[in-house]
Amino acid sequence: MKSPEILVVSNNADTISTVKAVLEKDFRLAFTTPALVMEDIKKFHNLSGVLFELKGEKIEVVEQFTRLFLTYPRLKFLVLSSKEFYNSIDKEKRFGFWCLECNTLEAFREEVKQIEKYPVSTIEKIYLVDAAFARSPFAIAIIPNDDLNVALINRKHDEIIGYNKQEYAALGLNKNTHPDDVKREIEAEQLMKNLGENSFSIEKRIIKKDRTIAWVEQFTAIQKNENNGGFARIVITWDITNRKKIEEKLQESDRIKTSLLQNLQGMVFRCKGDPKWTMEFMSEGVIELTGYAPTDLINNHIIAYGDIIVRKYRPQLRREFKEAIKHKKQIRTEYEIIMKDGTTKWVFENAQAIYDEQGNFLAIEGLVIDIDHIKKIEKQLIYFQNFDQKLHIPNREFLTSKIQEKLDRNNFQGTLILVNLKESQKLYRSHGYQYVELLTTSLVSKLKQLETDKITLHYAEEDLYVYYAKYKMTKEEIRTFYAGLRRAIARTIIREQIRCGVGVIHLHRKINIAEVYLQKARVASEFIVHENRIMAIYLYDDDMDKVVQREDYLRKELLDVSFEPGHEDKLRLVFQPIFNLQTGAVSGFEALARFTSDKYGPISPLEFIPIVENNRIIMPFGKKIIDLAIQFIKDLSALGIDNCPVSINISVSQLLDTNFAGDFFLRIESAGISPSLINVEVTETIFSTNHEQLNEALTELNEYGIETAIDDFGTGFSSLERLEKLHFTTVKMDRIFVETIDNKEKKACIVPEIINICKKFNIKSLAEGIETEEQYNTLKFLGCDFGQGYYMSRPLEVKDAKAFIIKSRKAK
Repeated sequence: MKSPEILVVSNNADTISTVKAVLEKDFRLAFTTPALVMEDIKKFHNLSGVLFELKGEKIEVVEQFTRLFLTYPRLKFLVLSSKEFYNSIDKEKRFGFWCLECNTLEAFREEVKQIEKYPVSTIEKIYLVDAAFARSPFAIAIIPNDDLNVALINRKHDEIIGYNKQEYAALGLNKNTHPDDVKREIEAEQLMKNLGENSFSIEKRIIKKDRTIAWVEQFTAIQKNENNGGFARIVITWDITNRKKIEEKLQESDRIKTSLLQNLQGMVFRCKGDPKWTMEFMSEGVIELTGYAPTDLINNHIIAYGDIIVRKYRPQLRREFKEAIKHKKQIRTEYEIIMKDGTTKWVFENAQAIYDEQGNFLAIEGLVIDIDHIKKIEKQLIYFQNFDQKLHIPNREFLTSKIQEKLDRNNFQGTLILVNLKESQKLYRSHGYQYVELLTTSLVSKLKQLETDKITLHYAEEDLYVYYAKYKMTKEEIRTFYAGLRRAIARTIIREQIRCGVGVIHLHRKINIAEVYLQKARVASEFIVHENRIMAIYLYDDDMDKVVQREDYLRKELLDVSFEPGHEDKLRLVFQPIFNLQTGAVSGFEALARFTSDKYGPISPLEFIPIVENNRIIMPFGKKIIDLAIQFIKDLSALGIDNCPVSINISVSQLLDTNFAGDFFLRIESAGISPSLINVEVTETIFSTNHEQLNEALTELNEYGIETAIDDFGTGFSSLERLEKLHFTTVKMDRIFVETIDNKEKKACIVPEIINICKKFNIKSLAEGIETEEQYNTLKFLGCDFGQGYYMSRPLEVKDAKAFIIKSRKAK
């Protein structure tokens, strides 16, 4: 029959020797250290128990004991403690503890023989841990599933945290963290999860119950319980307020490195300071740090410490050490070492030369700690800072810093090509977020195909992408590159009907700020001359700035008109009569906005309406238009004309705004006019919008009594088949179809087709842009219901429009 197997966890050679002498005959013994126990215990499957030496209450030992305890809840423990610690434990709680100094070795052997019979209930386990942690010099909390009500908290916790257990449970986990440190704490835990680790450390301030502020360092580990799916949060906290005060007095500049130096595990050493860094002493931490035992490195027995430093760092380190010894300076440096298994690791060294009483150099003493995980975090943070996380391409900050470095060296060789796909944002409304995100990913994938070793793609901002060429591209190279760009994305942007402007600018001596180049490249990309082109490229020139300055000035004026009182005179409506083509009578008016700039005079709607829409002031601006139209209707009513509806143009964004209809109806009701006196016209770009949303909005207007018309029908996205699915009451044919009536082109056949389809679907037809008698008569003959145009009347000012309708009604 096999002897029981016992795992002994200790760093103490005397303890190991004693245990061997007493137990070796009766037990199969295995030995490990607290640092390696979590890995080594996996090798054993039939342990009778664990002897865990817990002396001195070092934080790393307590941490490993806690991990072992929580990970293997059914293990039988006998904790070997110091005499002082053992005697401090209440007698009823000494179960599971043993002091070799307080008892005979024979009694110890008998105690170990009973280890298999130890109970493993939760109560006994909690007593065991409670006793182990009661006299720890730091605060310890073991919190199952983050429930503070059932947490195990030691006595020191009350002193350091400043609340007793009940008060802290009522307050909430980490709720006493100083407000300025809350964000860092959340980010640290999130980073731990992102990196797939199970622990993190943080220095922070806490606010105690008496409102005093203390600095603490807090180690948090999340230990999952594979048996029940739960977890335990292990929080070890120690007060570093005094140390912080010392740091402040010394004006310590490198706080993070100091914190690592004083608190993280590492290797304490003493070396001769020779070119090989010959070691005279090394602590046990060298094993975890390098993989080598102290005896391997001391006196260069197996290998010199200098030889495990990565070669490229050695010359600089030797210079630093020589300078530090000469001038009696502290050595603080980072470098990489080659571990025993061949991998590399970043370490931080803090050392100081020591001298005898006569000032003669003796040796260098210091501490080397592992900062490999810090370097990984730094690397990841650099990636986060310089790359877009969704598209995985360099971002604007990375690009501008790279260009700025070049400009600062008076190097002006380079070309920027900015691809502007801002129109894709309109697809969010019609297709949804997920569709647009997938489309963006697809487009970026196509854009990346054009990258070379000298031309790289960058993310400037949403839907703006910049190619950066490290040299000045020739016209022919730009032409060839643009052709490739068209081949890459033209099919997609044509399918989605999103225009793409491409702006080009070369680096030159007149501009030495990187960000300015991006701004001007964007200006060029937005300099769309040919509105019907789906894609165009422009090379930046100074004349473009004048256009931008004009647009910026108009934008400010339009903002004033939309929001500020006292600018009403800049915006007015003119009214073009709409005629019943079958009777010749005036059936209503279309209200057309007119804007006059203080600086530039009258501005075409084709210029100011896009500015209003692109700057997202269409809602307040549109309300001004509605109010002016309602006032005109009230003026007509005062003249006794109560059956002359006015049509106003509404944008897609207005129509689909959730507050639009309610606000619109309120204005109509407040004015005391009938909803039937207002018609709404929406441009046919509405066809690119989600049909379900569109119909809901149209139905709401129709049910309220407002007729709706589709404006400029036939110029873009529309099709006759879609009319049946949408709840419009009127279709306005664009003037380009009316113009063909005179010259008898083949397009003229579209007009009767549109009229017939309207009759089929019981929709009214209206032709705009009627300028000749022939057009008028032809449309009347074809059965078109309504029409407007210069042949009948130009748009009229308010006064003239009133006179026109009065005269028209009298003639009738």
